[in-house]
Amino acid sequence: MDMNMKSTEEIKKMRHAGQMLHKVHEEVQKFVKIGMSTKELDSIAEDMILSMSAKPLFKGVQGIKMPFPATICASLNEVVVHGIPCEEQLQNGDILSIDIGLSYDGWCADCARTYAIGTINKEQEKVIKITKETLELAISLVEIGKSWMDIAKELQKFAHKNKCSVVEGLVGHGIGEDLWEYPAVPNYPTTEMPNFILQKNMTIAIEPMLMAGKKDTIRLDDGWAIASKDKSPTAHFEHTIVVTENGAEILTII
Repeated sequence: MDMNMKSTEEIKKMRHAGQMLHKVHEEVQKFVKIGMSTKELDSIAEDMILSMSAKPLFKGVQGIKMPFPATICASLNEVVVHGIPCEEQLQNGDILSIDIGLSYDGWCADCARTYAIGTINKEQEKVIKITKETLELAISLVEIGKSWMDIAKELQKFAHKNKCSVVEGLVGHGIGEDLWEYPAVPNYPTTEMPNFILQKNMTIAIEPMLMAGKKDTIRLDDGWAIASKDKSPTAHFEHTIVVTENGAEILTII
């Protein structure tokens, strides 16, 4: 299977798209607070992406019931991913994951962050902290020649040690001219997806998704949002990276 290694020029374009996406996240983050609606956050992100002559990647993606209607995925509390922005205002004690993808000059970037709204409880604090640290661990383990499933084992081990569950069935992915390219990049060891060896100039989106409770998930009625079955809090962090001789270079950061 073609691993879609990128040229120096292509990586340069992806780096530019990633830095643009970082700026969008930084702008949206300013408005993530009590009283804001996720629909308002979506408008802020879309306006900024379009103002930079970039393209939102999630809007219009075909789903089970309907195309995704927004620029950002805004996933609240027990929703792990693919939450549709709405008019409901953020409340004290919520946690919110925001996932955004954009393309510029034909090249894609994908990145997600999870935020605490006001004062949250210890369980929510833990799942946010451990999910972010799981992403940091994954990035630190990237090395040319390493088996991804060896990394995935370490991610699952770290999550379990910290009493969190790794969401199964939802994974990271290759990325480049398309948002979703080969290979699938799971956060847990599995034989249901092919293993791969990290190679120089491979570009992937690494995105751990953890739950404070059990690993079981359900799809909500809109056909998009996926939530923890036991309604335990969840978190999601993601970066687009390129594999280099010095490990991972994060493309979605400045």
